[in-house]
Amino acid sequence: MWALVQDGKVVAMYKTPRAVNIGGINHPRTIFNYWSAAQLKAIGLYSYIEKNANPDGKYYNLGTSKTVIDDSAGTVTKTYTNTLKLLADTLYTED
Repeated sequence: MWALVQDGKVVAMYKTPRAVNIGGINHPRTIFNYWSAAQLKAIGLYSYIEKNANPDGKYYNLGTSKTVIDDSAGTVTKTYTNTLKLLADTLYTED
């Protein structure tokens, strides 16, 4: 996955390679497979990583997220903070 970063913000996400127009220049989808990370970074395409995005739904709720752009590494990392589900029986009461 890739993120298009402009002016320090993520402006678009690409899960699969596709043709893109960046800065008025049309690029074919093959750039995602054949260009180096440095070449992609030069036009604002950074590697995109998600952490904790698929918690076990039996025990966790998907929580809030924080996105960090690392310009020097050319990466965007989105980290989710998941919350535990309440597993205790809250409906049962003793008479």
